[in-house]
Amino acid sequence: MVSTNKPPIPPLRLPRQARTEPPRYLARLALARRPRPWIGFVAVALLAQAALLLGAAWLLAPLAVCAFWWSDWGPRLAWLAPLLAGSLGAGWVTIGVSLLPVLPLLPTGLVWISLAECLALLASVPGQGEVCVEDR
Repeated sequence: MVSTNKPPIPPLRLPRQARTEPPRYLARLALARRPRPWIGFVAVALLAQAALLLGAAWLLAPLAVCAFWWSDWGPRLAWLAPLLAGSLGAGWVTIGVSLLPVLPLLPTGLVWISLAECLALLASVPGQGEVCVEDR
């Protein structure tokens, strides 16, 4: 019989300010966070798409919190973009899958890819709401 004498795991201890003044502690924690725009946009969009395709729409609330936490301090509602991209992706996949039994493979592929191309072209057209970012 092998015995390992591991020390006991200490209990979780919160900082004193977190116990006495939680709102101030959370505000300080939020201001000290590091933005991770790549994770905040790409990972959240893919996870939102997977959640919607699996029918677990309740996962969008925690994903919205993650998108907000990892987003950059850019435009005010920029953290909603990954959730919108995930819903567009889920719709795109749903359209492609539902067209497969109805149409032959070639027209289905053309319609499916043309939807993505149209969306990319619409995104590349400058609009009135476009924000100009100067070089830093």
